[in-house]
Amino acid sequence: MKNQLPSWIYDLKESIKSWLGELMVPGSPFGRFRFARQGCVYMPYDIISVHEASGLYVRLGLADNLTGREKQEWMDLSLSWRDPQTGAVCDPDGIEKALPNNDSLTFSVKAIRRSFARCQCGVFDIRKPPLQNEVKAFLDIEKLRKAFDAEAWKTDSWGAGAHCAHYIAAMIQWRDAGHNEFDESIKEAAEYLYARQNPETGAFGRPDEDPVVAIGGILKIYTRLFKTMGMEVHYPEKIIDLCLEQSRAGSIHQNCPIQNTMMNFLMCLNFTNYRKEEIRQQAYDALEKYVRPLISTDGAFCSGSDDSQYEYWGIKMVESGFGKQANIHLTNLMLSTVTVITELLGCEDELGYAPSGLKNV
Repeated sequence: MKNQLPSWIYDLKESIKSWLGELMVPGSPFGRFRFARQGCVYMPYDIISVHEASGLYVRLGLADNLTGREKQEWMDLSLSWRDPQTGAVCDPDGIEKALPNNDSLTFSVKAIRRSFARCQCGVFDIRKPPLQNEVKAFLDIEKLRKAFDAEAWKTDSWGAGAHCAHYIAAMIQWRDAGHNEFDESIKEAAEYLYARQNPETGAFGRPDEDPVVAIGGILKIYTRLFKTMGMEVHYPEKIIDLCLEQSRAGSIHQNCPIQNTMMNFLMCLNFTNYRKEEIRQQAYDALEKYVRPLISTDGAFCSGSDDSQYEYWGIKMVESGFGKQANIHLTNLMLSTVTVITELLGCEDELGYAPSGLKNV
């Protein structure tokens, strides 16, 4: 492994800043972003891009330079999608039109609203969204366990872990607002997730689950247990073995799995030095093998395919026919991956990105 980052990585910060500026709707209140430069299905801006852009602003160090007016306009737009009473995030006049209105937890209006409640909580200092009444039922421990049991653990620990992690976050928000009666439920939820973990693999789904999905489930769960709650990562050596095995097998070659794998490595290294140099080598190699090929001529990140068409949650966001065009979701995701890799390599100060919050040692 080389002792320095590849030269191209130093150009990313400025090229992404420039590209991001071109996605904002000119002449409108601040914070109106579209998904890509050309061919966007939802114009002039969309709920996903408005919130993804805020993540990029923070990671790139741009948020601190915004004026009070700019922040307020962006926050007002963010809140316009959120019910002030229930905390639900809804977009009935936008991307929800592309989804079936049923009870599916994987592809429906209900599913994406759950995702929005988890991910699109607000921009900048809106870190405490309205309390979500859905989790009040979890003061009854049996109802909590029933809801957690109902998740798709047998087929999708990635999705199941994400939703259960969201439930915990929502209960923490209630507790932080002074409702200490949630303490027992939060503790029970954490114990529930720990009990699902397989000591032989470190994963949370069934033994024969797709390893790439299993790696995603580990990330979703420990982002909450470790990053949010400061709890210990159990079986870190087993998780490292799983992630290294899949990385070396070439299974980790798409954007989300790359990010999930690198984040799992970083969390585990807070608790062990097991195979540390192998991890660092895999992280360095991933920059050239998986990250660099996704940088488009736009200066940001694309899917790597010859067609710019891109779906988010099964929703078509960009029309076909625009080549290898960067989009805001992949740029946010892959820049996060770059941040984590630099932290694995111990050279994060060279680039000056906002820290991931996953490195405590």
